[in-house]
Amino acid sequence: MTIHDHPGKQRIDAVRAFNRFYTRQIGLLDEGLLKSPFSLTEARVLYELAHRDGLVASDLVRDLDLDPGYVSRLLKKFEERGLVERAATEADARRSSIALTPAGREAFAPLNQDSHDQVRALLDRLAPTDQERLVKAMRTVQDLLGDKPQPKVPYILRPLQVGDIGWITHRQGLIYAQDYGWDETYEALVAEILGEFVKNFVPQWERSWIAEREGEVVGSVFVMRKSPKVAKLRLLYVEPPADAEAARQ
Repeated sequence: MTIHDHPGKQRIDAVRAFNRFYTRQIGLLDEGLLKSPFSLTEARVLYELAHRDGLVASDLVRDLDLDPGYVSRLLKKFEERGLVERAATEADARRSSIALTPAGREAFAPLNQDSHDQVRALLDRLAPTDQERLVKAMRTVQDLLGDKPQPKVPYILRPLQVGDIGWITHRQGLIYAQDYGWDETYEALVAEILGEFVKNFVPQWERSWIAEREGEVVGSVFVMRKSPKVAKLRLLYVEPPADAEAARQ
């Protein structure tokens, strides 16, 4: 099998295309990051030193996945320029903690501000709703590719709200089409069931539970009255990522 026959080639090409697009968007191909005298790696090291106390060289190697020799040479260059200083750590006098000098903070400040302004300019091109879509998409990428455990975010259960009917109909139609090959008639059935639920809702006997996490619907289920003595659970579904997370736990 050649590279062109690989079954995941389209996905690989899409990721590579996104990488090329985004590096161009934020200027990573420029000789100096944000027209500064610092490379991307140098700027990232300065950022870590500006925002974290008590760092040693091995922290930078581990957290930024850098070569130890490269980090050593980079820190030496920063020291020669008066941007960083070292001090023996309390736990081990043989290890030196690294911190920015006042000159280092002065050099980092405009770079940090320019980065902030660059991202603000990118976001300002978008409507607020599109900004939210972009940020959520970036969080998804970080969650999927990150190797650090994410903080547990609670799920909440709430009753039906405006907008849920259309969303649940849409998601159930898509998920059942993808998983089982069902056609649009199932989506129409979901819309019919939910429409009847809303129009004939009897609060003493019926309930809706919408599962939500970080403002997004991740599942739902309904209890609907069938007769004076019988109720039915209807339209239970869970979004695939939430289902997969529950299986891992």
